[in-house]
Amino acid sequence: MTRPLIALAVAIAVIAIAVFALRSPSPTGVDSAKNTSSPSPMASQAPAVGTPAANKAPAALAQAAGADAAQTADTDITKPWTTQPVKADANPQVKSVADAAQSDQHPERLSPMIAPAAFDQVAWNTNPSGYLAVTEPGRVFQTAQPSPTAPILVAEGPTAATVARGESTSLRVKAIPGAAVSWTSFDLGSFDNKLPSITVAADRDGVALVTFTATPGVSGQVNILAGSPMASGQVRFTLTVPGHPITPLPVAAAGVPAATATP
Repeated sequence: MTRPLIALAVAIAVIAIAVFALRSPSPTGVDSAKNTSSPSPMASQAPAVGTPAANKAPAALAQAAGADAAQTADTDITKPWTTQPVKADANPQVKSVADAAQSDQHPERLSPMIAPAAFDQVAWNTNPSGYLAVTEPGRVFQTAQPSPTAPILVAEGPTAATVARGESTSLRVKAIPGAAVSWTSFDLGSFDNKLPSITVAADRDGVALVTFTATPGVSGQVNILAGSPMASGQVRFTLTVPGHPITPLPVAAAGVPAATATP
């Protein structure tokens, strides 16, 4: 395995472990009480890469890459909690993660537990594409300080839905026109950029829209958080992906090895 493959695989594992550590119970709806101006302390070009199945507890692990049908032709869609492969140069945001993993720099691109780079309003106004080309999962915690004049991030539509594996759903929030809005999934799946974290710009009406896909391996409850440095509050989404049945282990009778006992 080449160094780029190893580096991105490590990045995927880092994000998975970090996001699992942050997972919490998820009420639906707008969570405007958690307003803060500071985040909680909480992969160069390369050929197609992927990761082996990532074991996880019944809670959830987040993946660092989604994949399209062509990339997952050899993936067992029935196998739960499996991270999906993605090309390291699939898009600028994926490349930002690959670069961080290979260079040992910008750890904030690999984990929501590391504070993102400070938001620069002037730089955003001048070159928003530069900010949008980078993925930093912790941006969802980097929200504006509440004040009488600060806009509030609110849900624009349902915040709960049932999504079958392999299918997608749209998620919307409303801030102010042109606002930067970030989203992070804490339980597998991918957004439009094939990652479990994405930053987009709101439209002229202030609405930010993303598409979430329950990629192969997603199972159970998926918690997603949206936040913006240009609005206070966060919006939490809870999606349900019909899961895999749990098969109980055989119970051995007294004196009989478990391997030969009848379930």
